[in-house]
Amino acid sequence: MQKTDVIIIGSGPAGCTAAIYAARNNYNVIMFTGEIKKGGQLINTEIVENYLGYKSIGGYELVQKFFEHINEYPNIKLIDETVIKVNFNTLPYNVKTVNTEVEAHSIIIATGARARLPTFYNFDKFWNKGISTCATCDGPLYKNKIVCVIGGGDHAFESSLLLSRYCPKVYVIIRNQRVRAQKLFQSKVAKKSNITIIKDAKVVEVFGKTYLENIKVQFKNKEKQILPCQGIFVAIGHIPETEIFKSHLELDKEGYIITKGTTNTSKEGIFAAGDVSDKRYRQAITAAGMGCQAAMNANNFLNGIQPKENKEGIFKLKFNLLGKIIEFSVHNGNEGEINLS
Repeated sequence: MQKTDVIIIGSGPAGCTAAIYAARNNYNVIMFTGEIKKGGQLINTEIVENYLGYKSIGGYELVQKFFEHINEYPNIKLIDETVIKVNFNTLPYNVKTVNTEVEAHSIIIATGARARLPTFYNFDKFWNKGISTCATCDGPLYKNKIVCVIGGGDHAFESSLLLSRYCPKVYVIIRNQRVRAQKLFQSKVAKKSNITIIKDAKVVEVFGKTYLENIKVQFKNKEKQILPCQGIFVAIGHIPETEIFKSHLELDKEGYIITKGTTNTSKEGIFAAGDVSDKRYRQAITAAGMGCQAAMNANNFLNGIQPKENKEGIFKLKFNLLGKIIEFSVHNGNEGEINLS
């Protein structure tokens, strides 16, 4: 059994930022990076052009920059394993992988969310070569190209409106007749002459040499049509990585962790950051900001419950009792004093 101050589950922008902030506050940090996707969804992003400080950088390269920064802190320990079980019933909290068990008084969950993906022929071949899940991130790369958006909800219609600024033609492909997007978005899309909605249809195959060039659409009546298309943007929802937290934390109906205020969850000392709780913005830079908030909230929580020795050899314990802040200090293990405020 290992013990640490802060456990971080997840290694994307939120988790990495949280680790650095917690380490700078002089806490010992253990980060579970996961066995496969160290760096989160960012490693699957070919080009990032909206992260402050980098005009254009590959997603994998940006993740390497994160970990170069993390490696500057000896009090951050990386464990490349996937958390499979947690116990949040009592402090200290317990986290387990197949091979490792760790206890800590504070947990930051930054496990992210994965995009729901369609199944059609050649999907894997053209992933990141014409198929994306983020119009905000990748839309400008498709300037003057014909694209399509798969989905009929708010996210799909917002994506189509964004893409209509860059692209001469945007198809919105919806599996049935039902459009789930808000009336406001539907009205805006209807006013765009370069957006065409195709209902009762699905993409069944995609073509191209190195990059996507054409798509095959199948209609409900089984008729098929080939359309020119250099970019597909999938917008059929996301799945938050919260399966192991279901019986421990409050989740919304879609499975996202409910945060109160900033990053506080339903359990004291446990915080959530990034796409695991943010289902609207889903940007690397907003996730990083949430990671910062989570670490600062963890610091405030730990300051309230956990004695910490300073350079003069003074242990201090501060807590709130009926609205009074009580600080108990022990000097060199011999003298004690209590201060009320």
